[in-house]
Order: sequence, then structure tokens, then C-alpha cells
Amino acid sequence: MEAGPRISVITALRDAERHLPALLEALASQTLAASDWEIVAAVAGSDRTTEILRDAAGRSDLPRIEIIDNPRGLAATGLNRALAVARGAFIARLDARSEPAPDYLERILDQLASGDVACVGGPQLSAGRGPWGRAYARVVTSPAGHGGAAYRRSGGEPREVDTVYLGAWPRASLLAVGAFDESLPRNQDDELAMRIRAAGGRILLDPAIRIVYRPREEFPALLRQYFDYGRWKPRVLARHPAALSPRHLIPALVFLWLLASGALLVSTSSPAALLLVGVWPVAVFALLAPALRGLGAAAMLRCFILAAAMTPAYGLGFILGT
Repeated sequence: MEAGPRISVITALRDAERHLPALLEALASQTLAASDWEIVAAVAGSDRTTEILRDAAGRSDLPRIEIIDNPRGLAATGLNRALAVARGAFIARLDARSEPAPDYLERILDQLASGDVACVGGPQLSAGRGPWGRAYARVVTSPAGHGGAAYRRSGGEPREVDTVYLGAWPRASLLAVGAFDESLPRNQDDELAMRIRAAGGRILLDPAIRIVYRPREEFPALLRQYFDYGRWKPRVLARHPAALSPRHLIPALVFLWLLASGALLVSTSSPAALLLVGVWPVAVFALLAPALRGLGAAAMLRCFILAAAMTPAYGLGFILGT
């Protein structure tokens, strides 16, 4: 009997034709033998994603590709459907905006094979292609944008963390905690990590596991993304109250500060109100300044605008989601 793959790459794709070719090229460059892994893609939407995958299934530089439907269209439902048909003893999640390094799967397997971690991943190495995407990539490397998330900071030694970007798991560990929560359109990876830790599992961040993230390239789309992250965070924290920390409340407090000081400025036009409004941009610039080195004036301005807007957008979402 033919042995199954050691690891299954699962992905939930929705209207992904723009980013899917780059992901497939990154997967075609994997150093892991094709017989040791497979790709299971759950597809939603109406673009050419399925057609691209079917064409890729005939390539000699890619492993077996299984394509399934994801009628609900949510990432969590697609990932769970992919997990149900995946054959590997280990599971790695990727998405359309991710581009793993050639040794990504080999390094994932090296860590998971040790048997003492329930989840492993590498830092999120953001790399934009356009002006706003490049601004995002700069912002999230600074305290003004990474929000304290360890997976947004590269370098250092492998270390235990709260969560990682995308991630990989022993199949048994993932199933033991119930896989992905299908009631969450966003933050399902964050919530899964909380369940893993609550069950006593270790989550390891290994900087040698390299994977590029291609951010959204439109300013409104980036703000909407952070608004949605904030909107769904209270539901995650309500299920895991022990995970609540002061840093989760900072974006909401920033939004309320700006709202209150802005209203005071409009109603009184006092210098004191102007000073209150100015505290936030000054703080953002101070936190962002080291990440701006070497940039031209236009790029610096985009970084500053994005950094100043992302946290209040998240905070507004958090307030409305509470």
C-alpha cells in the first residue's frame, strides 16, 4: 500500500486568482519531496481560482492537489473542510497572500517531529508591491504597528509565543482542540491558539521558518481589515477571558481619546483641546521614526498616515463588537 503524505498544506481561497500564481510558484520551489506532501484547497467565489488550481494539478513540480468546494465562503469552514480530507499526519495552513520560503515545509516538519510542540510557525515577513503595501510592511515592524505581536518581529532564537502567522500542527493536536471555529469570520487563528494554550499545548515561533505576507495595497482596504480584526476580538476574548490584557484595550482607548478631544476642539477651539488632539500623532511619530530611515518624504507620509489610522480603526471595531 502506498504511504500517504507526511504533511498536508490546507488553504481556504476566495476569489484568489490575483495572488494564487505567486503562492503556487513558492510551493513549486519547496525542497521537500513531492511524495511527502499534498495540497488541499477549499475554494469559494466566482473568479478563475479553481481553473488555476486545475491547471497546476498537472505540473510535475507540484504534489497532489485536491480541490474541494467551500459553499459558505468563510476561511474557517474552508479550512475545516480541507482538514477533513487531508491525509497528512501534520497540517500546515497557507493562504493566497502567503509565499513560503523553499525550505518552509522541511523546517516545519523538523520542529513538529520533535513531538513537544502543538503549533509552530515563523514570523510574518510583510512585503508590499505597491506604495501602501510597502508602507504597511514598514509600519508593522515598528511599535506603532505590530501591537506587541511577536510573530511580526523577525530575528532571535526559537521561542514560545501566544500565536504565530498561519501555523502548522500535528493533525491529532489540531483535532483534539476542535480545529477552526466556524462562527468567527476573523481572528479564528488567534482563537485557535488560545484553545491550544488552554489545553497545555506549546506554540513555537522559529525565525528560521520564513514566509512572506503580501498585504492589501489600498488604504481603505487596510483600514477595513483592522476594523474587522477589532470587531471580532471581543468575541474571542469573551470565550477566553484569561487571555485579556491591557494591550487589548489600548486601541479602543485611543479611539475614545481622539473622539473626545476632537469633540472638545470643535466645541471650544481651545489650545488645550488642540494639544489633546496632537498627543496621538506625536506618539505615533515617536514610535514609528526608527522604521522610517532611508525613505523619501512621500513614503514617510504614507507610513505615518497608515500608522496613525490603523489603531483607531481597530479600536472603533473593538467598541462596536463589544
